[in-house]
Amino acid sequence: MAVRRVSLTINGGATLSKLRKIGGGAMETTMPMLEWDETFSVGVPAMDADNRRLFALINDLRGSISGGTDGKQMGKAITSLYNHFACGILSEEVRLYKNGYPALDEQVRDHDRYLGQLRRLYARFLAEDADGKILGAELIEVLTEYVREHVVRADRLFGEFLNGVRTADAPCWMNQDSWS
Repeated sequence: MAVRRVSLTINGGATLSKLRKIGGGAMETTMPMLEWDETFSVGVPAMDADNRRLFALINDLRGSISGGTDGKQMGKAITSLYNHFACGILSEEVRLYKNGYPALDEQVRDHDRYLGQLRRLYARFLAEDADGKILGAELIEVLTEYVREHVVRADRLFGEFLNGVRTADAPCWMNQDSWS
């Protein structure tokens, strides 16, 4: 049976690694916790707070996968992560529009690509089309790429633009934590 290794390296050398036996069989995962540091900062406090929360939710899901939690806990972790990501994208796009960001179309296309990947994985999870641990690992893989490719590049440029223009924070109406 063939074994495929997929590794993603993000700032600071943190690596997400996944071993999957091709053709069925159990999957073994080794995924170190993601740790926030200032290399991930985009220079906009609200966006940085949102991304810190994203890291925490990714780590919660990672813990659910490696800790052998029940399906209900896995479902809560996946749902929380998906909802937070979708809400964060919406909030960021409100900021993009409010501030007349010149690269808005590129940013929205990039968001659509990542959100589409996550939406498909989440729909498969809700339809019970695949094992929650495998889908969870795939969600983490997509989001790690998002952090590495989008947050540290595109969002940082947006942060520099905002800090040179003005800041318009946009709380997400879906974020129940902000309803108090």
